[in-house]
Amino acid sequence: MATNILGPTIRALRKEKGLTQKDLSNLTGIAQNTISNHENQNRSLDENDIRIYANALSVQVQDLYNMAEAMATKNQQMREINERQTSIDHIYSILPQLNSDHVKSVEEFATKQLTDQHETSKLVKPFSTLNEPTAEYTYDEPELLAAHIDDDATPEEREAIMEWARNRKRLRNKKD
Repeated sequence: MATNILGPTIRALRKEKGLTQKDLSNLTGIAQNTISNHENQNRSLDENDIRIYANALSVQVQDLYNMAEAMATKNQQMREINERQTSIDHIYSILPQLNSDHVKSVEEFATKQLTDQHETSKLVKPFSTLNEPTAEYTYDEPELLAAHIDDDATPEEREAIMEWARNRKRLRNKKD
């Protein structure tokens, strides 16, 4: 069975429009239990189903995919935030059990990690300088671009990287 990535998006759009599954069933002709299965990703969607849902929800098919991607990104970011918070909570639960010397060691280690992180970030241009292409930029200049976004990048850093990439694409399109 093919993976159904659009179910949660269909549910979110349906609820955003104030529709029940029964209402959506009346609009689409798709049985209410099938809509439930689609939304819960228990049943795959074919191209016709996707078009029917898009029409009933007054969006383009591509909008459904774009929203699904945005939701997946947001969910991944939330998982990362939750994992980070779990680690922080764990550290806080351990600290009171340590003696003063060991607490100091933890503090020194964390400070060194932060310093290393800042030093590493100095190796690349700050995001603020990447977002706005400069007038003197030429396409003949060599350019270094990371091939991935690190797992520990913040949502703001990820967005800055994506915005920079969109700006680069606009510049390339202007040149052509």
